[in-house]
Amino acid sequence: LVRRPLLARMLIFLADVQDLPTDTTALYTDYLNRLATVTDQRVKGAGCDVVKSSMTVWRILSWRVFTNGFNAEAMPLDRLVPEISREYNTSAECLTRAIAGIVNFGADNDAGFVHYSFYEFLVAQYLAERLSAAVSADPLAASRLLAKDLTSEVRHHLMRLLRRTVLDIHNWPTYLATVYRKAGELEQAESRTVRNLIAYIACRLDVPADGPLLELLDGESDPFLRNSLLWALARLDNRDALRTYLEELKADDVL
Repeated sequence: LVRRPLLARMLIFLADVQDLPTDTTALYTDYLNRLATVTDQRVKGAGCDVVKSSMTVWRILSWRVFTNGFNAEAMPLDRLVPEISREYNTSAECLTRAIAGIVNFGADNDAGFVHYSFYEFLVAQYLAERLSAAVSADPLAASRLLAKDLTSEVRHHLMRLLRRTVLDIHNWPTYLATVYRKAGELEQAESRTVRNLIAYIACRLDVPADGPLLELLDGESDPFLRNSLLWALARLDNRDALRTYLEELKADDVL
């Protein structure tokens, strides 16, 4: 971790902790939790007792930036702050004080996260939390959470967060298969994005997922999604699926 200057600075901030984090996701979790605690104290010191915790505000802001396709390094705060403050019954001034813990303010109401990687981690954290709540109870809501593609860093954080926090992780391949099917109600491009992400997630949970993925494969004719599912099954070392995958690769020049 200390080979990257940002991570080294984050470790120094946590130097008095007895058990230091051992990977980047744990480091971001511990660092931002501590930074949020410091920010909360400053916000409350300014008389803002009704504002949500800074960490919650940061996650909400990150998700709004992500889902709206805004630039995380040039966010339109003049639009975002009033919108979030109205929804969560918080004054714009107090919300801005909370955001200041992780954002650099620029000209023309534009602002950027202190570091882009903080934004990516917070998106993953928000998604892990919401996905955990929706994946079994509301498959359509879960599919909508996955309707916008994720960067590789967000994906890596998301998988570590899910593996560490989900209690019923062995049931997730079945849950995700239901979400995959429910995604058929979305617009085609969104549906493909959701289903591709589900294949990605299912084969990285470190639990058996062959059965649900094979069922999905049997009913899938879309070449792009068959590729996603076969790749996932190959990653799980399913030899029958691997043979099928290799046969399809040899027979299809486009694939």
